[in-house]
Amino acid sequence: MTPLDDYLRNRRMSRVGGLIPSGSRVLDVGCRDGHLFQYLGDRLGEGVGIDPEPLAGHDGERYRLLTGWFPQDLPDDVGTFDVITLVAVLEHLQPDAQTQLVEDCRRLLRPGGRVVLTVPSKEVDTILSVLMKVRLVADDSVDQHWGFDARRLTVPLFEQAGFTTLVHSTFQLGLNNLFCFQAP
Repeated sequence: MTPLDDYLRNRRMSRVGGLIPSGSRVLDVGCRDGHLFQYLGDRLGEGVGIDPEPLAGHDGERYRLLTGWFPQDLPDDVGTFDVITLVAVLEHLQPDAQTQLVEDCRRLLRPGGRVVLTVPSKEVDTILSVLMKVRLVADDSVDQHWGFDARRLTVPLFEQAGFTTLVHSTFQLGLNNLFCFQAP
């Protein structure tokens, strides 16, 4: 990761972290190295992170990181969560997989639980390609994006599954979207 990658990640963490109530049991889908849990620190009740390629050796006192895919590789006894986070995950999935993801989130949330996510605007793909060429960022997943229109598609995706929209705002010069949905 470059210093710009670190800065951008920390900005996402501050936005997401501000929507996670203190003491929450959190599932971080796409957790990588568990940075969200480290960012939350003492505010984290308990955390479970899952990622196809998490960085090893980063389990903490209040959280554990699992290697695998959401939700099929979660242990059967994982239980339910107060908050599920999806930081820069949704844009990597095709529409049918997005619908299934939302259903899986609802199943794993406690009543009234939250899904907190960030989704870059589709214009970010072009910007990232340029920044990668000049080596200011090291994002190796931009080729996995498919032009998802976060502003237009995210709210209906969750509301059709019974969620209520609590937050939709933009940050990083309008190039990133922050959403918070509450389960029934």
